[in-house]
Amino acid sequence: MLRAHPDTDLERIAPLSTAPVAAALDYNTLTRGQSLPAAGDHRMNQSITVERQGKTLRLALEVAVIGPDGNGVRRRIERQAAVPRGGVAGLVAGQSRSSAEAGLTAGVLQEVRAMLDGLACQPAEARLALGSDGLSVPLGRRHGLTRASLAFVDDPNDGFGLLEVVALDNSRTTLRPLDPSRALASFNGLRVYFVEAGL
Repeated sequence: MLRAHPDTDLERIAPLSTAPVAAALDYNTLTRGQSLPAAGDHRMNQSITVERQGKTLRLALEVAVIGPDGNGVRRRIERQAAVPRGGVAGLVAGQSRSSAEAGLTAGVLQEVRAMLDGLACQPAEARLALGSDGLSVPLGRRHGLTRASLAFVDDPNDGFGLLEVVALDNSRTTLRPLDPSRALASFNGLRVYFVEAGL
């Protein structure tokens, strides 16, 4: 599903970590294959439940796409179908296993793709970090940023919270405020979103 979507890259498949970041190298993490996402990357987690309730099968698919800061989008997709009957009577009544499977999975892939399409249309977002080389974010070319990208501070009370790209590599971008009178420290930890200026 992810490999087929043009706006996603599948880096690796690993269980979603519920442990804090500091515990990333404990015994369980190392032996179970859990890994932290690379800076700026998202994780996708899904769970599928199929339950029988009387003469009905119910499928519940929960999909979560979680960003590097823990914010994300969650969707719950539910379907139901009649429990298939065995033998010739089930085939005549149209209640075969394949018809139940088709009823449970109808449109599920399209809903997940629509969710990914919606996420692909949102601007890239990250938190600014102040380092020795200035303000930076863990996003870069592989996340769709270019030298013409502008970063806007995600605060409606900040009238001129604009930053321009100073240095850009594959997975990191260094920024500076367009207003030279603002101290770099005032931006540390703020969330920014990027738009293409088309310059």
